[in-house]
This record gives sequence, structure tokens and C-alpha cells, in this order.
Amino acid sequence: MINKISVTGNISKIIKNGVVSILLARHEEIQKVLTNMDSLVFRSLVITQSLQVLKAVHICLFSI
Repeated sequence: MINKISVTGNISKIIKNGVVSILLARHEEIQKVLTNMDSLVFRSLVITQSLQVLKAVHICLFSI
């Protein structure tokens, strides 16, 4: 199971480096993070992260 810090870190990289380029370069890694995310971890991430991070999560979920 990928922990909350890893998920947050990956989402931060997406914002910093551009969503499209990271999706192309690290498609498997991002898909693994999203499919393995525990619902409680996801809720915690939603509560604690900024709106910009949530937009990145939304883009990832609907781009894969």
C-alpha cells in the first residue's frame, strides 16, 4: 500500500512539472497510486490538501 506521503508527493510533482508530461512519462506509477489509494487515505488527502492538488487528482482520475 502506498502511503499518504507518497501520494501527496506524486501529486505535487504533477503540479510542478505539468500534468500531461507526467502522465505520459509516469503513467504506470500514477495509475498504481490511484488504484491502490485506500478510501480513508483519499479522504484524508482531500481534507488536508489545497484546491490545486484536488484539481490535479481530478485530472489524473479522468485522464487515465
